[in-house]
Amino acid sequence: MQNHKVVLLTAITYCQTGQYVEGEYFLKKCESFLSEYSNEEKELLLISKLISEFSLGKTDRSAFYKKLKEVEVSIKGEMNSIFIGLQILFMELLNTTVYEKKSLENIFKKIELIENQINALDAPQETRYLYMLEIISFVHQIGIRHFLESTTRMMIQKKILGNSPLQERLANAKLLVMLIEKPQKILQLILYYSKKTKNDYLMATVLFKKTYMFYSFSLQSLGISYSSGTSLDSFKETHPANLFKQAYSEIINAYNIFQKRNDLRNAYKCLTISMEVNYLYSFINAQNIDDCVHKQITVDLERLEKDLNIEPYKILTEDMLITLISRKEGHMFDDYYSLSIEEKYQFANTIVQSIGLPSERIDNLISEFNFMQKAKEAINTKYFDILQNLSHTKSKETLYKEAPRYVIRCKNCNYQTVESDNLDTLLGCLRAEHSHICL
Repeated sequence: MQNHKVVLLTAITYCQTGQYVEGEYFLKKCESFLSEYSNEEKELLLISKLISEFSLGKTDRSAFYKKLKEVEVSIKGEMNSIFIGLQILFMELLNTTVYEKKSLENIFKKIELIENQINALDAPQETRYLYMLEIISFVHQIGIRHFLESTTRMMIQKKILGNSPLQERLANAKLLVMLIEKPQKILQLILYYSKKTKNDYLMATVLFKKTYMFYSFSLQSLGISYSSGTSLDSFKETHPANLFKQAYSEIINAYNIFQKRNDLRNAYKCLTISMEVNYLYSFINAQNIDDCVHKQITVDLERLEKDLNIEPYKILTEDMLITLISRKEGHMFDDYYSLSIEEKYQFANTIVQSIGLPSERIDNLISEFNFMQKAKEAINTKYFDILQNLSHTKSKETLYKEAPRYVIRCKNCNYQTVESDNLDTLLGCLRAEHSHICL
């Protein structure tokens, strides 16, 4: 006869380690023991079931968030209240497309509320610290998003109207420093505690988080560098080799701890991050961090893939960097002509907010995206230039107040069409008036 506590622990462990298929199986077995579980255990089962269904694709993001909010009001257990609060916060971060000042303030208030709940929790210090690690993961995510959005906005504004005001740049920098420093300070605090108490599991968890944060921020920084046309040498100055080597050493240390504890899932995650860190380093410095260690990691990774029955790992950084280097440096708008309808709207909204334009001008920005998308399909740019009348960009009052107008000009003979915002008109003019002999 199975012990109901063991079945519950197995179900929760599978869900918390991302093994949702196995977790779902044991969650169903838990239903046979519902009468034997405490109210807090039933709450934990319900939250875990919701997360499992969402992770397996059985509910969409909107339905999952709605259900979490419905369940939240009935949760009485302190730890479960924190647990569901973290899930709700995560979904709200996903649903926030642009971090405006007001949305950031609301998110920070919720983070502070959950932090207070954690600090007041009647639980071992290790438990409180493990929850705090989840909090700083959110803060890091906000930091990454803010870094990308604020930098993109400043690049857009500089491209169209010149540098943003110094006060705005200083405010963005101050917020970014806070978003980076806060997770690092908490990581160091928990790392010190784990060493002092000889808590290997907590130490390995901290080292994993610390390395992942370093890697993800470095990768996004490299992306911004390529978009802005910054040289690789300049990037290397702000991301010296010793930082990569330290991160590499720490993630290997974490792997060894998890491996020793037979925590194969977390050991595998450590190896995958080590591969990403090394790949990013090798891209920047044209060599591995340590050839011998890299070779051993490759062997260990293949062994774990067999033990865990999972597909061979593909380095994610590789595809990201291929995308980066395939872009034409200094032309940050080039990729946006091929976006989806929703993505075009989001990007147009970002531009409008970055420059402080009226929201009704979004339609004229989208008109530009659509025009260029169709024009590049219809016109051979080897022979013709597609030129926009940029007189509207001379001031914020006229910028995108109307749909941009264009001409098509022959690169060989300098013939150009009439000016229009209608592509069919321009193509008709080109066919009727231009001699193709010069091509």
